[in-house]
Amino acid sequence: MRHVRAVAETVGVSERTVWRWLEQAKTTGQLEAPVRQGYAVSDEVWASLGEVGGNVLS
Repeated sequence: MRHVRAVAETVGVSERTVWRWLEQAKTTGQLEAPVRQGYAVSDEVWASLGEVGGNVLS
């Protein structure tokens, strides 16, 4: 659809992403984008990175 393509180009995402948004809105009734839960690096992970010099491949 032309409208899906126009939205995708306007917001800088793929047409598939717009279709996914539409399906989610239809399923959940919510129009807002879901809030993503970020990843927080724990003190334990920082310590481990420090032990290998910050290189996870070491």
